[in-house]
Amino acid sequence: MNGKRAIVNKNQGVLIVCEGISGSGKSETIVKLSNQLRASGYQVNVLEWNSNPIIRSIAAKIDVWGWLTPNVYSLLQWIGFLIDYFRVMVPLLKKKQVVIADRYVYTGATRDAVNGASKLIGKIIVRFTRKPDWLLFCDTPPQICYERIAIRGKTLFHPNKAISQNDQIPNKDLYYLKQMREAYVGLLEDVKAGRNTHVFVLNGNSKIVELFIEDYIAQKLGVLKGSPVIYPSLGGKL
Repeated sequence: MNGKRAIVNKNQGVLIVCEGISGSGKSETIVKLSNQLRASGYQVNVLEWNSNPIIRSIAAKIDVWGWLTPNVYSLLQWIGFLIDYFRVMVPLLKKKQVVIADRYVYTGATRDAVNGASKLIGKIIVRFTRKPDWLLFCDTPPQICYERIAIRGKTLFHPNKAISQNDQIPNKDLYYLKQMREAYVGLLEDVKAGRNTHVFVLNGNSKIVELFIEDYIAQKLGVLKGSPVIYPSLGGKL
């Protein structure tokens, strides 16, 4: 099987990031992966993007007042991320535990790009935060994601008034999802060019990826000795 050697990220712990536009199947991917790793005896911590209730409450109030511009939304998103990053994620990784992040800095960067917010804060944070061992990108077609969101009855929220108030765009939610995917593609190409993070595009069965991740974790944490993990080129092209 053609493949390449899995370069071990030298940072403490194991950070696995799952990214993708809304409705792409991130939650299902994370549940399957976390269940498998836990069944193998690993302590797995699943963290959600922007889960800080105080920041979310502030954003909701500002939105009601009509002050939630793209830059204000961006600032609140990054503040919420940094609180969770330093208060929860970093301590877990220092204990050499496995952390699966449901969205990471790449979510903030893509939202800034699509919403028309300043990219300065995001670029600084992306540069100086811990690089993931693995980045799984759920590349589900935007049309399918849109249909899933509609079935769930959820509202696709964003502060980009240039889209929401543009009568020339017939399906604003689908348009936004397509813009988000394009922004992800450009950003992840840069991530793939680095050496510290293994990037996989998931557009089908992720089982084989889960197996290689488990071998990688075992090797990094010293459970698996011997030859380095070799993984194949998986997933579709970005």
